[in-house]
Amino acid sequence: TLDVVYQPWCIQYPQLEPAQSYELKSGLIHLLPKFHDLAGEDPHKHLKEFHVVCSTMRSQGILEDYIKMKGFPFSLDGAAKDWLQQKKAIGLKLFDLSGINPTICMHRILLEEEAKPIRQYQRRLNPTILDVVKKEVTKLLVVGIIYPISDSQLVSLMQVVPKKSRTIVTKNQHDKLVPMQIQNSWYRRLNQATHKDHFPFLFKLVGKSHYCFLDGFFGYKQIHIAPQDQHKITFSCPFGTFVYTRMPFGLCNAPSTFQHCMTSIILNLLQD
Repeated sequence: TLDVVYQPWCIQYPQLEPAQSYELKSGLIHLLPKFHDLAGEDPHKHLKEFHVVCSTMRSQGILEDYIKMKGFPFSLDGAAKDWLQQKKAIGLKLFDLSGINPTICMHRILLEEEAKPIRQYQRRLNPTILDVVKKEVTKLLVVGIIYPISDSQLVSLMQVVPKKSRTIVTKNQHDKLVPMQIQNSWYRRLNQATHKDHFPFLFKLVGKSHYCFLDGFFGYKQIHIAPQDQHKITFSCPFGTFVYTRMPFGLCNAPSTFQHCMTSIILNLLQD
């Protein structure tokens, strides 16, 4: 019998509205493609088919990300299902990111009138970190933070850069362990062509006894990109060309968007 309430450790579902409920129907679960983690199986092909099937399961008022998280465990079988059952929540933190409601805040990318299309081509990556890139791209695909496209007039390249914290440790060409962080896109030229957002910041902290800050790593990839602007943050890597649906690292107006978002959330608490 089909276990329709199966929930792996690593997936924590976003809270629905009190009046809402959603469970996958067993008849729809049978339509999901299966991935067994066998030799010769293409995980990227599996994810593409998975996204297509999930798009047909849309329910009014239910985020597509929620449906994908519900359906993903049922698309795995064999060794792949065993891996997911044993994976701890701390290992897949992206699954926890349900995203900030687009009605509260979305990130816009408005280009200057004289801006021209910017197409950057992917550079060769160190073979020792290709597997790191593949795992990162796969994680983003699974949770719907990126999706594949065939081409775009605006394409940024991807780089892998050293970081001091929240990193993946891998060996470099000298067989030494080096901490690395995926910088999914290099947006210097895009930022130059972007109209700057001058939303006011809280600069004056001198003399204050308390202040707070956002955790930058987990703050990103939660604010949705406006649908009409998503094609502007296309990036390429050795495994394909992808578009972000949520705000990544590197965009020049990201701090303004964060401030606008937080102001919208706590507006009733702000004093004149």
